[in-house]
Amino acid sequence: MQYTISNNLSLEQANLLKSLEGATLNRIFLDDAGEFALSVFFDSSDNKLVVKNIPTTQSDGDEYPKLTVERAVIETQSYREVVVDKVIKKVLIIRDEASWQNNNSKWLIHSDIGIKIILEDREWVLLAHDSLAGFIKMIDLSETYPDQSELFEEYWSMKADMLESLKREEISL
Repeated sequence: MQYTISNNLSLEQANLLKSLEGATLNRIFLDDAGEFALSVFFDSSDNKLVVKNIPTTQSDGDEYPKLTVERAVIETQSYREVVVDKVIKKVLIIRDEASWQNNNSKWLIHSDIGIKIILEDREWVLLAHDSLAGFIKMIDLSETYPDQSELFEEYWSMKADMLESLKREEISL
């Protein structure tokens, strides 16, 4: 059996992210769940957007993380606020193409696993976590992962013991 799974942002969602480039990111609001977030709100000078991870059940019967981006109204009462006040220089989509085999089945995955936000003085990655709750991990690359390869080392370990191939790219919008 061959499974082909595609969980990519739509063109409309990519365009929403692109609209952040050049804008001042005033604040980020995190709907915290321990070390993860259920949603991440961007309050910029031009837009208010929310990023969520809404897992989707695929043809193999398993759930896979799926990032979504949409316009948002920010309700700040219960969210953790991060004041930023910096210009967003670039937004990138982190896309994986992975394949593996198990018994007589083969998987080919095309998935947007993260979003990288590059500011004047730092970089953040929003990484979709493989979880039923749809967790997102917000990571400050300069503080937590100076060697970025460590960040993604075990990303597909919940699905496969051994990857046959992995191509990871950062896509400019």
